[in-house]
Amino acid sequence: MIISDKVYGKVEINEPVLIELIKSKPLQRLKGINQGGTQHITPEYKNLTRYKHCVGVMLLLKRYGASTEEQIAGLLHDVPHTAFSHVIDYAIGKADKQTFHEDHKERIILNSEIPKILSKYQYSLKRILNEENFPLLEKEIPDLCADRIDYFFIDLDAVPKGFHTPSYFLKHLIVSDNEFALDSKKVALEFAKDFMKKCLTSWNSLKALTAFSLLSETIKIALDEKLITQDDIFQDDAYLFKKLKKIKNKKIQRNLSLLHPDVKILESDKNFEYHARGKARYVDPKVLVAGKKIRVSTLYPDFKKEIEQFKQKVKAGRKIKVS
Repeated sequence: MIISDKVYGKVEINEPVLIELIKSKPLQRLKGINQGGTQHITPEYKNLTRYKHCVGVMLLLKRYGASTEEQIAGLLHDVPHTAFSHVIDYAIGKADKQTFHEDHKERIILNSEIPKILSKYQYSLKRILNEENFPLLEKEIPDLCADRIDYFFIDLDAVPKGFHTPSYFLKHLIVSDNEFALDSKKVALEFAKDFMKKCLTSWNSLKALTAFSLLSETIKIALDEKLITQDDIFQDDAYLFKKLKKIKNKKIQRNLSLLHPDVKILESDKNFEYHARGKARYVDPKVLVAGKKIRVSTLYPDFKKEIEQFKQKVKAGRKIKVS
């Protein structure tokens, strides 16, 4: 199997287990789930899917010599995502944590063909479900990891203006002692600053938070009134949106009618409808300097202050009125 990826180029996949997993229903479902969940207001992200991200994580891990087992874990890490991705965290989860899908990971995978595929190739499902076994794949903020790096890279590729390119960062991204780092102080600082800027202008932008607020409120109403089921939210975006559109509820239909690129958004402390807060996504990467790994915030003390200011800004959220 040859995969052509805009970030990582053409990559040949020879491992049968990876090929079967890529072709499986759980992975194919992710083609219908938008990475940011906000494509109705931000059409520039309409082709950015959870499938693209999962495959991208696998390709990044492969590029840096991760085991097939870790590549499998990377490929499967977002399989349990609901329709509209993290919108569900605003509806019934925790917007500042965004872990609803992780709580359902084992159940979703166990009730699919994935265990059979893994067993066929003698891989332990229990080991793969425990991401602590895979330090290149997942690390807590503010460390670099394949998941965090790839969703940053694919966003840079989707909206590149004003940012460095993924190829620029890839030239300096290294693995040292089984963790991602950078080999340049200058590039590491640029990476961290661009990542923080992406969080504010994309993942926690006014448009994104507006879309999350409208859609999550809609889903919450529909769930509370038993107009949709939890099974419905584990379908794809098109399925759930179509079901919501059929509901005869004024608030739901009003919210859905506002999900378009020209929606008028007013940010004000007075008469606001939503006080939306997202997750503070940032990195403080390690840099290899004279054989030692040192965090950017240690090398650049002023950046440590920027991180704290950034976290306070995200925590404050945005007060939104739409029409």
